[in-house]
Amino acid sequence: MINIIDDQVIISTFIKECIDKKFEKVQLERGWVSTAELAYILRCTERTIIRWRSARKQGKESVGIKGYLIAGQYKYFLEDIYKYFVRQAV
Repeated sequence: MINIIDDQVIISTFIKECIDKKFEKVQLERGWVSTAELAYILRCTERTIIRWRSARKQGKESVGIKGYLIAGQYKYFLEDIYKYFVRQAV
């Protein structure tokens, strides 16, 4: 019998370990990345991330990774990035 909760924890842990390899030490310590850093990590354009933000503002909460506007800069928290990839894997 497959235990879904255990499988999700294993997937979650695996994804976190894979993603952490893409971050630099300073990013891991501060717990967030900028739009440009996220685009680099995901190998997409900043424009893609901006489109995600626009879609989320229009109520499409399942699109992309949630960004937070703090002191005039969008920040993407590592925990939200992990959650995004876990959602994609399930």
